[in-house]
Amino acid sequence: MVAIAIFILIFSLLVIIHEFGHFIVAKKLGVRVDEFGFGMPPRIFGKKVGETIYSINLLPFGGFVQLLGVDENEGPVAEAKKNPRNFLSKKPFQKLAILLGGVIMNLLLAFVLYAVFFSISGYKSSLIPLISDYRFKYGEVSKLSNLIVDVQDNSPAAQEDLVPGEAIIEIDQIPVYNIGDIQAALRNKAGQAVTLLITDARSSEYNVRKVEITPSSNQAGEGIIGVYIGEAVNIDYSRGSSKYLAGPMHSYNMLAYSANVIGTLFQSSLAYKSLEPVSSGFSGPVGIYSVVKGIIAYASQLENPAQRVQVLTLALIDLTALLSLSLALLNAMPFPALDGGRVVFVIFEAITKKQISQAAEMRIHKFGIIFLMGLLALVTVKDLLNIF
Repeated sequence: MVAIAIFILIFSLLVIIHEFGHFIVAKKLGVRVDEFGFGMPPRIFGKKVGETIYSINLLPFGGFVQLLGVDENEGPVAEAKKNPRNFLSKKPFQKLAILLGGVIMNLLLAFVLYAVFFSISGYKSSLIPLISDYRFKYGEVSKLSNLIVDVQDNSPAAQEDLVPGEAIIEIDQIPVYNIGDIQAALRNKAGQAVTLLITDARSSEYNVRKVEITPSSNQAGEGIIGVYIGEAVNIDYSRGSSKYLAGPMHSYNMLAYSANVIGTLFQSSLAYKSLEPVSSGFSGPVGIYSVVKGIIAYASQLENPAQRVQVLTLALIDLTALLSLSLALLNAMPFPALDGGRVVFVIFEAITKKQISQAAEMRIHKFGIIFLMGLLALVTVKDLLNIF
């Protein structure tokens, strides 16, 4: 229940902040806001203040804002443009400001959350798994190339409770720094007990433990323990002015890295003519809930209450900031139904001085919604399969 409550709070905060961006810019530019809803319909309660209904809705996920002239077909565009309170009557730069208000608010939320995170963490980031070879622009980067990213079921590693997020730093008192070192140290050890020195890379304290383990053998007769090794980085912002700009600097680092990863996934999908690479790189509500549940489970096993609270707080702040950046990046994409897709139409209008009919634009956005719902269903199935 705690995980569900935290998940709903995080999800609602991100969406409401996003919608508030649209809301406040629209209000400032004189567009009529018909409704600002907390949660999704059907409506439970609504109160009209001025011209806007503020509603509480049944489904406790996020929120929405309804502007006059957006996703409506109330008659000819020429007539709508005569109403100064209608979104369609606004100049292109004003429309862009309204459409991008949500993205900007998500970016600002990430700046603030990361600033709080680094003030608590000593200006050191959480571990960032490397999916592609990427160089972060800001901060001092330390790479960890011996990180356990997955453990095979019923393997020697699983039997000894090795988990993703731990790193192997020694095998039989010999330091190992990457997958090649680990493979070399285990190659001739099939059936022989070895001593691993393991550090918990998920914690800023890097607690160390020793594990006695007996490798099994692969088809070539080489020793294996059943772990997948990957790379990750930590970023330090404690030097000079980085300490004061850690929030926006880390936001830029993570936003640019996320864009790089998404670009790589889309290239793979095009190359293989399959949505599987894209869906594998995204998580829907089920996947995000699983992450929240995992954070709570990890923090709860820590014996020190102060450390437990700090780890839980930092992990949830980090997750919320990253999700806020992801929501900003997703909505900025020039795809129908997203804010970025609507921006494309406004830019077209600004350049050509012509406006696509509202009915045609709505049909295009409906196509985008159908595609996105299909992708969400695919991602949700993938997340459920990962759980079970």
